[in-house]
Amino acid sequence: MPPMEALDTPPWGAAIAALAVALLAQATILHGLRFRGGGVSWVLLIVVWFAARAGPARGAFLGLCAGACEDALGGATGAAWTIATPLVAAAAGGALRLIGSANPLWFALIAGAAALARALLARGVLQAQGSPATIGTATLHALLWSALFDALVAAAALVAFPKLRPFRVDRR
Repeated sequence: MPPMEALDTPPWGAAIAALAVALLAQATILHGLRFRGGGVSWVLLIVVWFAARAGPARGAFLGLCAGACEDALGGATGAAWTIATPLVAAAAGGALRLIGSANPLWFALIAGAAALARALLARGVLQAQGSPATIGTATLHALLWSALFDALVAAAALVAFPKLRPFRVDRR
């Protein structure tokens, strides 16, 4: 089997445009689209996908921008998303590069784990800032549903649009 290689890094302009669309959609139309308390984080999926394609450092930078925008739009989140998103982007990008698989299932598993880790990190940052953001049973339930939805959407997107996959098998 030929070795995996990452595809070319998406242009920054395209990444910022995709992030802007995801932020706008998530803050307006998709904000209320929830099931059992969980929803898809389109912003996180864009950031994780970019980190897989561009590498952990560039993914972390886009994650920093995305997290700052989410904190600005969220209002009462302090710096929770600004801290959590780049850390998770770097970890997910590194993990995906380490695995190096073109299989959408691996990307989906890492995206789901990244969603859960990001939410838990953000809750920890909120608690450190003095917010009473505890993680009760209902909150954990919603976070697990969100992680599942992120994983399902990630897998479906990569199956439906193979050109979005972060890695390729051939060396053309």
